[in-house]
Parts: sequence; structure tokens; C-alpha cells
Amino acid sequence: MERQERWAPYLSGVPALKVSLLFLIGIGLANLHFATSTPRMMLIAGCGLILFWIATEWLSQRNPGWFTGLPASAAYFLLILYAGWFVVQMQQYQHTKNAELIAPLKLLAWEEPVVIGVIEERSRPVENRERIRLRVRTTLLTDDHSPVDDAFDASSGAGQPAKQPAGHNVIPIEWHQPYTLLLYRDVSAENGGYGPQSRSVEDASEEILSEEDLAVESLAEENLAEENLAVGDPSARGLAVGDSLRVRVRLYPSPEKRNPHDFDTAQWLKSQGIDAQGRLLEILTSSGYPGRTSGWTVLKTRFWPSIRQSVLERIDRLFPDPEEGGMAKALFLGQKEALSGDTKTAFSRSGLSHVMAVSGLHVGFVVAPFWLLIPWIRSSTRKKAAGFLLLCLLLLFYAGLTGFSASVMRASLMAVLLTFGKLFSRQGHSINLVCVVLLMLLVIDPGMLFQVGFQLSFTAVFIILLLMPAAQRQIPNRLRYSRAGPLISVMLVSAVVQVGLFPVLTAYFGEFSVIGPIANLLVVPLLSGLVPAGLLISVVPGLPEWLTAIPVMVMRPLLRWIPYAAETFGSTPVSFLRFSHDSVWLHLVWATGVLLLASWRRYRIRWTLLILLQAGVAILLFRSIMEGSGVRELEITFLDVGQGDAIHIRTPGGQHLLIDTGPAMRGRDAGEDILIPYLEYAGVDTIEAIFLSHPHADHIGGTEAILRTVPVKRVFETPFPAESSVYRRYREMAERRGVQVVPLSTGEIVEVDPAIQIFVLSPYGAGLSGGNINNRSMVLRIDYGETTFLFTGDAEKALEQELVQAYGDFLNADVLKAGHHGSNTSSSASFVSMISPDWTVVSCAFENRFRHPGREAVTRIHDSGSEMLFTSLSGAIQIRSDGTQLKYRTVVGSNPIKPNNLSMDT
Repeated sequence: MERQERWAPYLSGVPALKVSLLFLIGIGLANLHFATSTPRMMLIAGCGLILFWIATEWLSQRNPGWFTGLPASAAYFLLILYAGWFVVQMQQYQHTKNAELIAPLKLLAWEEPVVIGVIEERSRPVENRERIRLRVRTTLLTDDHSPVDDAFDASSGAGQPAKQPAGHNVIPIEWHQPYTLLLYRDVSAENGGYGPQSRSVEDASEEILSEEDLAVESLAEENLAEENLAVGDPSARGLAVGDSLRVRVRLYPSPEKRNPHDFDTAQWLKSQGIDAQGRLLEILTSSGYPGRTSGWTVLKTRFWPSIRQSVLERIDRLFPDPEEGGMAKALFLGQKEALSGDTKTAFSRSGLSHVMAVSGLHVGFVVAPFWLLIPWIRSSTRKKAAGFLLLCLLLLFYAGLTGFSASVMRASLMAVLLTFGKLFSRQGHSINLVCVVLLMLLVIDPGMLFQVGFQLSFTAVFIILLLMPAAQRQIPNRLRYSRAGPLISVMLVSAVVQVGLFPVLTAYFGEFSVIGPIANLLVVPLLSGLVPAGLLISVVPGLPEWLTAIPVMVMRPLLRWIPYAAETFGSTPVSFLRFSHDSVWLHLVWATGVLLLASWRRYRIRWTLLILLQAGVAILLFRSIMEGSGVRELEITFLDVGQGDAIHIRTPGGQHLLIDTGPAMRGRDAGEDILIPYLEYAGVDTIEAIFLSHPHADHIGGTEAILRTVPVKRVFETPFPAESSVYRRYREMAERRGVQVVPLSTGEIVEVDPAIQIFVLSPYGAGLSGGNINNRSMVLRIDYGETTFLFTGDAEKALEQELVQAYGDFLNADVLKAGHHGSNTSSSASFVSMISPDWTVVSCAFENRFRHPGREAVTRIHDSGSEMLFTSLSGAIQIRSDGTQLKYRTVVGSNPIKPNNLSMDT
């Protein structure tokens, strides 16, 4: 009875909360284990569980008591857990089945088939590139470009999967398996809006985030430099959502995450329901007749996109300035494609990113005018029904206009439930309503639970509902109900949400905005008039120019001032903090703290939660102490920078070193594109030293960008300067930043951490191979405990022989970084034999134009008994040493056989 008195009143009004918690646990369990049972068996098991629950409930009603009530409660809990588990299992089963059906797509990487399908979505061009989402019905593997008579005939059965041949992996000439294809194409003012398809490597990198794919695409482009997009049908110049197309495409392989910090493109494509991606080469025919489609398909593929497109075009006409138009699209519709990466970062660091993510704030602006009419509408049942229907249609229209994002769906459903309760006098508990919406969305798509936007959206709502009442009680009534009260509430909501989201924000983004409350105080009040007025003049067609002129004149300076405020607040030294973690305990402790503050006035609950909070903090401190007092490790990460070298070293004492900084060539800068994001991801605030093996662009290319962005104490280089522009720019930046550049030569020992020793074995001589700069590479040996690493830069055979003669057995190492990207001119048999490495790492790009690694060099390394890892195949490679044993892990899952003293880090 004591337990019931303590907890029942607190949870009795929120039954959906209890159901949601059990449902979430079921989803979590399902993601830990994928069942091998068929859907029929799972349905039978679910029906059996329902019957068991009904039976136990009937017994508990007939014979009330503990003996009958406990099985009924247990059956009820198990049923909800099973429901959460079941929806995930069905979704995974469907994904697995679909993956098996479209498995032959993997065989078509870099092929150029003809596909027939319907345009589902078409993005507006950004930087002369647009994306087209195509639902493919038929794939033709033939060189015949003649039209297929029944390609667009709905009765042809193109939408039905063809029977697979016995081998299943053998693709028929006409493959009728439907799949979703994301296509990229360049657009320009010439040729009817479709310009040359030749583009630079850096353009390709924006389409597909994979170094080996990028390299292959680069090689293919060398033979297609003069290729233009052929338009075989004049109607192709005006493509629209819902049109049927017959096009020739180049299919890309599935993108891989190459470095620890990389965005997981493959997972994102999967979450968006995209099965493959490629490049549009040629439009053969196009037709505006979509065939037989369902009503929902017409809404999804034609109505909403066409309305959205017309609204975007109207915004372009109202705000012809690109900066103003881009900001208007972001604020009104959440379309952020036209904003630069720097602008998005500024909004994030200033705590204003939520104003560009259409969510509860924007839905509130849409619903607010309707709520003002509620007193008049409640006077009649007929008015209430009509008003409620009108609101539902309005919110459905706005959700469709913004693409049915999770945040808009959550806010819209909440608004519908709250309005229903207000109109029909059925007020519910706010937390209960949020949980109902949560359950509805997760039943539709349980995968939403693992989307960061979904987590941020619902966590923010729960934080506001739990903490705002307690926070508002701390404001004196004379301020709370004064004219400054609304502004104080804005600051308070921003501060409460920012603090409440701390573990989520730092876990995903590694940054936490400190200045957010002040920035929101200045920006959010402006949106209360800007967003509704902007939506009105953008959505309502046919408004006369004289009517929109005044609102536009007022909005234009605001659309310029808001990003200026974000950049100003986001660029100050104290605007944000960098902190990253992956601790589940921090989330649990933080949630306990939030519940403690929310229930502070409930005496018994308060003390229970306080005890739990103290226990959680004690566990966090204990874990931190144990980790700090444990064996310190040397961590070496060979980053995948394509055709070049970039190695990050975290010493046992917590110092950060770099050996080389990757390439800078053909418009790409590894420092800007890879190393700086990686260092932010790794939480690196200061670099103790950068070692530049030699002044070639593929080894020093990222140095300038790193010196410009990250504090660096020292740069070590060889005594042989270069005349290249890359080298000159890095030296100029070092001089501007006051960074000491120190030349190293044979025999020196560099001290950066007492736990490790860094020996400089080369540059050994100035006259090797007629001044070949590769043979003047800096060669480093790093010792930690009983483990040894050897880094050879681009050393070739001449330098290797000098090293063998000079150092002999001192070259022996556990891990070797192969010289010159595994070229045949390096890794001589005598050199590798003297080192006798257990593991050799080769840093090179996939299918690079130098044909690295060389077959002969790989054979020599293999014959020495060393296992090999390639960044071109495994992505970034991380090796950790505790001074005795080595462990490794790779970003890409394919791993070679490990030697005896090198274990796979799981």
C-alpha cells in the first residue's frame, strides 16, 4: 500500500507514459536481436499473448486479489513489450526482404543502364546541381536506345517484380524489380537548363562520400570531359514531379563511411528509403502521364511537391536576393539547402538552429490565429466540428508543405489533440498527449526513435513540460506578469531546453551553445510576426503586388539581420563549449536530475530521486577514476585521405600529434575537408606537434588549413624546403600564427610525452638519388613500452638501404607505415626483412592514377610474413597499444587475418 500511495498519484494521469516506456523497451530489445521467425509465427505468438492477457484479466475480474492480479499485470506489460518488439521485427523483415530483392544492384556499380520510372521528388538546384528521386519500375541492360513501346503503359506489369532466375544474382536484360534511385545532375543556363556533365572531383565528393568511389569517378570523368546531357524529347526540359522518365544513368556503389567522423551516408539513404544513387547521363524520353496510381501516391508525388515548388518559386520572386530568399525558405519551410555550411554552423553555435527546423514553434504560429477564435467556435456544435476539421486540414497542408518531417508531425498531432480537448472540454494531461503522439509515430515507423531530430524534438518537449512549471515559480510575480514577462519566458524556455538537451547535443554534435538564451531573446520574438506573415504571402497565390510590397519591405532587413545575429553570437569565444561523450550513464544521471527538479514539491518522490541521482553521480565519478587510473594507451589513427598520408597520434599523456596532413590538389584540401572535422570529432583543442615527412602536396596539403583553425605549438619538417605554392602558403600561415617551424635531422629525439620516445632516423643524407625528395623523407620510430612503430614517409629503396646499413636491428618494429603508398619503388625485401613487422599499413586511394600499391611491393611485404591493411579498402585504421599488446579496428568492416600479437578491438 505504501508503494501505491507513493507512485500511483504521480502516474495515474499519464497511462500513455507507462505504455510508451514499455513500448520503447520493446523497440530497444528488438534492435539488440533480430528474430529469424517468419511474420506468420510472430503474428501467432502475438495472438497467443493477447488471448493470455484477456484470460488473466477475466480471471482477475472474477476473483480479485493478488494471486490473479499479478499475472494480469504481467501479461499486460509483456503484451506492450511484444508490440514494440513486433513492429521493429516486421520493419526489419521488410527491409531484409527488400535488400534481397535489390541485391543485384550491387553488381551494377559504375554501369550505365537505362531505367524507367516516375519522379517522386525533385530538389531545387543548389550550386548548379539538383537531385531527382526516381521510383524505378524497369531496368534495361542493353545498348539499344530505341524506345520501349509499353514502358509507360500501366498495364505492362512494369511495376511487378519479375521472376528471378535460378542464380538470383544474374540480372536479366529487362529487370522489373522496383527500387528508389537518387539521381544527381548539373544544371546551367545554357542548353535549356541542362549543362555539361563534366565536373571536378570536389563536385563528385558532395554526391558520394567515399574516397574509392571518388577516385573511380575521377578516372571515368577523364574520358567524359566533353560529354553533354542529351535531351531526346523537348518535354524533358520541363521535368516535374510525377513525370515518367526513360533515362540513361551511371549507378554509384553504395557509399561507405571512410573515417570515424564521417557522416554515414549509406545509413541516411536507407532511412530515407533510397536504395541506390547515381548520375543522370541522358534523358531518352519523358512523359507527364504517370500511369495508374493511388490517391495517396498522387498526393505524395504530385500534389505536395507541386505546391511546395510553387511556394518556393513565389519566395524567389518576393525575395530575389539569394541570401534573403535562402533565409526565407529556411525560416518558413525548413528548406536549408541554399544556406552555406558556415551559416548553419553559426546558427547551431548560437543556439538558434531550431528556428530553421520547422517544429512546434512554427506550428504554434500557424495555430495561434485559430485559437483566438475558439471562444466563438465553442458556441455551437456545428461550428466546433467545422472549426476542428478546418484546423486538421490546415495542419495537414502545412505538414505536407514542409515534407512531413517528424518534428512537424509531432507538433501537428499535439496541436490537434490539444485543440480537440479545448473545443470539446476534454482536457488531458500534456505529458499524456505527448506520449500518445510518440506512440502513434513509432507504430508507423519505429526507426524514427534512432533519428537525432526525433530525439531532440521529443526530449525538448518533455523538458519544457517537466521543468518550465518549476522554473516559472522561481520568477517573482511582479516580473512574471509585467510587460517584460514574455521576454523573460523566452529566455527561460531557451535556457531550460539548452540545459536539458546537454547530454543529447554533446553526444551527437560535440558542442553546447552557451549564448543561446540571449540570442533567442533577440530573435524569437521577431519570428512571431515574420513567420506567419511570410507564410501568408508565400502560400496564398494571386496576391496583388501592392499588398505584398509593404510586408516584404519590412521582412527583408529582418532576413538579413537574423543570420547576422547568428554569426555574431556564434563566433564569440564564449558562445559554445566543445564536449563530446558516449556515456549512457550521463544520459541516465541527467534524466534523473530533470525528474528530481520536476518533482521537487513531492516530498517522497524527491528523496527517492535524490538518492538515485547521488548513486548515479557516484558511479560516473567511479568510472572516471577507474578509466584515469587504468593502463594508458597510445592511439594511432591512419586517416583515409585518399592518395596521401595523414596520421593522428594520441599519446598516453593526452598529447596530440600529426604525421603529415594529407593532400591538397585539384580543388580539394584534406585539412579542410577531413582533418579539421576529425579533430573536432576527436575533441582535439591543441596539437602539440605536426611532423611533415617531406614537402610534397599529398603530405603537407592540409597544414595551412590546420594552422589557420587549430592551435599548433610546433611544426617539424626536413631541412630541405620546397618551392611549391602549397609549401609557401603553409610557411606563411605558420609565420602569421607564430608557430615555430623546426627542421629535424638524423639522430635527434623529440620529447612530447615522457611515456613515449620519438627517434628521428632520417633525413639521413642530402645527396641520395640525385636529390630525390622522397629519399629525403623524415623517418620516425616511436616506442611505447614493448611496442614499436616505424613511419617512413615516401622513402624509396635508396634511402631504405642507407637505413638498413646505419641502424640494422634498430629498425625492427611491430607496425610499419609502408613507404610511398606501397609503391614498387619502396618496401625493398632487405628493408622489410630487417623491420620484420607484424602489421603493415598502406595509405593510398582506391584505383589511383599512380596504380598504388604496386604488386611487387605487396608481394615483398606479404613474403616477409607481415599482415597488411589498406586505407583504400578498410578506411581509417586505428591501432592502440597499452605498451604490451596491440589492438586495431577499422571503419570499414572488412578486416584481414590478424597475427598472433595483434587482436581485433571489438
